[in-house]
Amino acid sequence: MHIHLITVLDRGRRIRNYRLAIKIKIYIIHSMDHCYLSVSTRFLFFPILVFIYKNKNNIYETSLAFLLSINMILSFLFWTNPIEKSFIHFLDGVYAKLSFLLFMVYILFAKEIDYKTIIMSIIILCLIMILFFYSDKYSKIKWCCREHIFYHSIFHFFISAGCSIAFN
Repeated sequence: MHIHLITVLDRGRRIRNYRLAIKIKIYIIHSMDHCYLSVSTRFLFFPILVFIYKNKNNIYETSLAFLLSINMILSFLFWTNPIEKSFIHFLDGVYAKLSFLLFMVYILFAKEIDYKTIIMSIIILCLIMILFFYSDKYSKIKWCCREHIFYHSIFHFFISAGCSIAFN
């Protein structure tokens, strides 16, 4: 339906209610913005590939990979139709916060890694928190505005990088 409306508007056919046509076109363009987040959610697949490739998995890393898989599915489901304060939004938020906490504790305190990797992890952690702050700030101003989507998609990228450290 949306594609048909864009086609009708782009071919320049006469539409009696011009204001309605502009509103429909703006709605369609705005509703496409959140699709970037359903795509950037797929960045979370990269750490899972690292997990599979490394093949030195312990019970902690296996549990984290399973939790990350759940996160990826919930996030994808939510961002394909992002209804604020919906049940899927609630689940996505709970699992994301739980995963963030468990990955952070595992990387910084349980996993044996060298000091350079710890420093890099702390830098990524700081970037993640800054990006989350800005994503949250703009989502409170206007849900799914361009700034919210921009910061949240970069947030997905750095979450993926941080999770990959756990499986290295």
